[in-house]
Amino acid sequence: MDSKVMDKEKTIGKEEIKLVKKPRKSIVAFNERNNQLKEAFANDLAISNRIKQKYFSEKRKFSNVEHCAFHGSEANESLKPSTEISKSVEKNVALVSLLINIGLIVSKSIAVYLVGSLSILSTVLDSVVDCCASFIIFVISGKINNTKSYDYPRGRNRLEPLALIIIATIMGISLIQIIIQALKSIIEDNVTTHLDLASIIIMVSTIVIKTMLYYGLRRYSSSQSIQILSMDSRNDIISNSFSLLCVFINTYYFVYADVGGAIIVSLYILTTWFSTGLEHSQVLLGRSADRDLISRVINVSMHYHQDIKSIENVLVYYIGLKHLIEIYVKLDENMTLKQSDNILKGLQESLEELDFVERAFVHGEAEEATTIQEQNTSSQN
Repeated sequence: MDSKVMDKEKTIGKEEIKLVKKPRKSIVAFNERNNQLKEAFANDLAISNRIKQKYFSEKRKFSNVEHCAFHGSEANESLKPSTEISKSVEKNVALVSLLINIGLIVSKSIAVYLVGSLSILSTVLDSVVDCCASFIIFVISGKINNTKSYDYPRGRNRLEPLALIIIATIMGISLIQIIIQALKSIIEDNVTTHLDLASIIIMVSTIVIKTMLYYGLRRYSSSQSIQILSMDSRNDIISNSFSLLCVFINTYYFVYADVGGAIIVSLYILTTWFSTGLEHSQVLLGRSADRDLISRVINVSMHYHQDIKSIENVLVYYIGLKHLIEIYVKLDENMTLKQSDNILKGLQESLEELDFVERAFVHGEAEEATTIQEQNTSSQN
């Protein structure tokens, strides 16, 4: 009996170890998200404390102000080195990706000329639109940075999502034309696709280069723009591999495999660009921010100063690719106008230092004593 009990305890112990070793994916994802949010909270409060020193230093002598400014600049550099590095790396990586895509467009166009494949033609069209999108975003970014405040008081940050919506529309129309051409080829029984060694080498080289580019871009997970390029490279790997497979099947086994593959690849790319256009249309309309970003705004606001008694309302929504904040706070009614002005200005500057914020508007009003008494009586009842 004792041996059976011991065996059961061993098996139970092994099962417990397995449960500990293999937690659920949802729990792992929750813990990762929680840790990232905690790290973001800490970084946000560090930036907020640095800005608070500028507005609420006890001694207003020039030497102390200069000392705070000097250490504030050091803190700023220590808190934001990765952002500055990522921006320079982002520009170089985008340029390399653009040059690679241009070279692949030329090589795949040669493959289309040699093979006459509609499925490969759809991937060429996808690469052309990717290059156009990169170039348009590059031009628009320059125009956004050089915006005149008198002509555009709120900036021109909505140009980028607007351009992506237009590109997605053009891409959709072009892919629909390829689908129509593929259906026309099936109806008219006009399929003349053939596979040769040169086209195989070109397509295999394209897949290999895109795979290397995809794994290279995955290293820069902190940059949203580079992650978009990484997603495009992944989609190109799938579409190019499937197109080559369809041409191979079309040549040796089934004569309609290429036109069928062209329809499938076009629908796949069309779905991807449709989701991109839909997402950026919601951004253009001013969609609300994610809950984690709103939590970061509330965290900075509540911990900024002890005289901020409560937060009445928080609005965080897209304006371009970044967010605009409107926040309403209640302040101590006994403070002076200068004190309240310093609090509101400092909080606004702290919020605008967040990496996802374009502009912040902070509105404050006094917390009346009557409302405090009403809250106390209601809590007692």
